Amino acid sequence: MGAKVRPYLFYDSAVSVCATCLRRVEAKILIKDERVYLEKWCPQHGRERVLLADDAAYYRQCREVYVKPPELPQRFNTPQHFGCPYDCGLCPEHMQHSCLTLVEITDHCNLRCPICYAESGPHRPGFRDLATVERMLDAVVANEGEPDVVQISGGEPTLHPAFFAILDAARRRPIHHLMVNTNGLRIAREPDFAARLADYQPGFELYLQFDSLREAVHRDLRGARLREVRLKALEHLNPRHLHHAGGNGEERAQRPRARRDHRLRPDPALRAGRHLPADPGRRPPGRLRSGTRPADLERGAPAHPRAEPAVPAR
Repeated sequence: MGAKVRPYLFYDSAVSVCATCLRRVEAKILIKDERVYLEKWCPQHGRERVLLADDAAYYRQCREVYVKPPELPQRFNTPQHFGCPYDCGLCPEHMQHSCLTLVEITDHCNLRCPICYAESGPHRPGFRDLATVERMLDAVVANEGEPDVVQISGGEPTLHPAFFAILDAARRRPIHHLMVNTNGLRIAREPDFAARLADYQPGFELYLQFDSLREAVHRDLRGARLREVRLKALEHLNPRHLHHAGGNGEERAQRPRARRDHRLRPDPALRAGRHLPADPGRRPPGRLRSGTRPADLERGAPAHPRAEPAVPAR
């Protein structure tokens, strides 16, 4: 037996992409100190190690115990030509059907959220026409037969001039559960808009942007003060018994008006590295002080509150 031992357990091989040049690269899944890492090597940019999971035992259960045969789509959309990830779309090597499909009908939005992964905003005009959206919905149905969940998304989808025609088109198709991803501004400002949404129940739900009731959080995540907008949106939705996912458990515990709203289901946040400076090899901190900015994390000093516009609820 050799005298030297590597300081980790080798768990599996994988295929990944270089974070710098996006070239397809070989990778290894490693376990060290009860954490799971993906170690990649690019001929041009060298090695990179990123954290996959901070609970190795649970990760292994997911890989080895909580598994089932993959559910295939009704059809595949792209041929195999270059291999993963370049044939994505779904190609025959894809191991799962679309359990949740996003149909993006616009890149336009009425907020400028600093963390928006789609980089939507008022600066991105344009809407996909109704015929194009219907073809997108038809493709989803052709793939899935009877899709489980379809989310109408954007940008801010409620700004689309044919928004309700798009919901009608989705309702004419065999979609089990229809959702709309929305920041809630139009719902807060137009009570009749919320009333019309209620007509699409049952099997209809809003995926409501509801990070907090604290303006410091809105400032950091959304670039505007939105407390009154959030409360007004709930005021218009609740009498109509519209179910809406969104929000977080901390806010519901601290704020009576949010705690009374039994239709507001907390949804966990995904930290994708756009809000805070991220070390790919470490888990981000669990909680930050209100008003903490990325530059302040680097300096180790608290931030000075910034003046952000309050978005009117009317």
